[in-house]
Amino acid sequence: MRRWIPVLALAFVVGALFRLGNELGIGALRMFGTQGIVVIGVLVAANVKRLQTEEGLRRLDEHLRALPRDVNVRPLGMAAGHPLWLVEGKGRRIVLGTSAVANSVRAGRAFRLLQRDAEAMLQAAAEHGVAADEVTAVLVLLRRAVGPDGRIEVGTFQRPVALVNPESIVGLFESGP
Repeated sequence: MRRWIPVLALAFVVGALFRLGNELGIGALRMFGTQGIVVIGVLVAANVKRLQTEEGLRRLDEHLRALPRDVNVRPLGMAAGHPLWLVEGKGRRIVLGTSAVANSVRAGRAFRLLQRDAEAMLQAAAEHGVAADEVTAVLVLLRRAVGPDGRIEVGTFQRPVALVNPESIVGLFESGP
């Protein structure tokens, strides 16, 4: 609720600016009210993105906890502002990163953003001593549904990076990504 208080306060101020602009006949007040509407839109969009990302991370955490006991999940820190894990078990080693690219982003731009997130994930894993040729790279999409092929090619990596949704995490240890 606290993230919505600034939006509500700004909406009240914008309403007051429009009312005063109409009562006093001062066009500048209506102009500032209109600019306030733009700021409200930006704040609401940022809040919605934050809520969607937090919900995606909550779902991912829930599915990581649902992994079998013989699967070890070790946090590796952050990669481009997103959490990163090394998941080991059942003869598999997976570097697991996240991406907050939204469903509304067009395919070409989404591909570039996903490549950027995958590169950051692999670079951060290498900085933590995880060699790229020893692991499977998986990028969990928090705000976007996985495409039909579920894989992207990253130039500095020998194999494709698999794209999954949080619900697919448990399946990574049942079959290959």
